[in-house]
Amino acid sequence: MKKVVLLDDERISHLILNRLSNDSQLDWQIRDVYFWDEASRLLQNQAFDLVLADVHLQNHQQVWTLLEGMESRKQNVPVVIITAQADEATLRESRRYSMVRAVIEKPVPLSLLPQIN
Repeated sequence: MKKVVLLDDERISHLILNRLSNDSQLDWQIRDVYFWDEASRLLQNQAFDLVLADVHLQNHQQVWTLLEGMESRKQNVPVVIITAQADEATLRESRRYSMVRAVIEKPVPLSLLPQIN
């Protein structure tokens, strides 16, 4: 079973991604997190296989702060950025972090989950 952190401040995103992972029969244990600082503490104290993170939380900088912290701690957990607006600035910023594997626009297509897995 893969341990996944889902960081998003929108409850509907959590419902959709949990449902999609169940429907596609992925063996994921999703930990729903709504705030970047909670995700940071969780990643410091437990091992995870994947982080799915929304860029546009309450403060846009917070996701980048989380990624900077992960890099400084040399955490090599793959991160997939999920966002409603994958603009050029988001793509450019995400390339700065070695752990970011992809940027995907919401809603996440069911067909991509096996590839993310």
